Amino acid sequence: MSSVMRLVGAPRPVDLGVWLVVAILLGTSAAFGRISRPDSHPLDALEGNVHLSVPAGFSATEDQGTVIVQRPALGHISARLEIRRAPLPDGMDPALFRDLELTRIERARSASGIGYRTLEAGDEPAFGAEHSSFSRYAMVRDPPLSRAGDAVMPVVLTGMDSLVMNGSLAYHVSTQVEANDRAGSAELESLLRSLRIEP
Repeated sequence: MSSVMRLVGAPRPVDLGVWLVVAILLGTSAAFGRISRPDSHPLDALEGNVHLSVPAGFSATEDQGTVIVQRPALGHISARLEIRRAPLPDGMDPALFRDLELTRIERARSASGIGYRTLEAGDEPAFGAEHSSFSRYAMVRDPPLSRAGDAVMPVVLTGMDSLVMNGSLAYHVSTQVEANDRAGSAELESLLRSLRIEP
């Protein structure tokens, strides 16, 4: 027998009872994790006209005609969906209102960062509504909590702005997420698939 084996001793067989306890603890903790964290919950907002399914880990708030659904995050820009009601002024042509509102949305978005670029734009029915005009964009913004002059790497954001016309109401639906946040992008796509807007 070598001198190392005499010092360490012969390997002991692993007790079957230890493995059984470990397996039970791992199994119950995994089951508890699945039970205690629901996959999503339904949300009805803006006087019952907006319906969506909010993923686990996201928060939802509604205030003065705006719904914000986002994944809370510190130190980076979180995945975010915002829905804002935009009532059609009395007597205004819906096509004119749509054009003015789309111009206002694009100007506000381009002013909120640098390097704003429209990647795709079009019209299509969406979210169960009659008509939707959308644009997908990319832009650059400083990270949260940074001040002018800080040596920070800017963040590339991607997002979508959509103006949904449904009867006498219009809704501005917007998303925004860091370009490299694949999980956040997938969660926003899931949110958009569940979104329904009623007149």
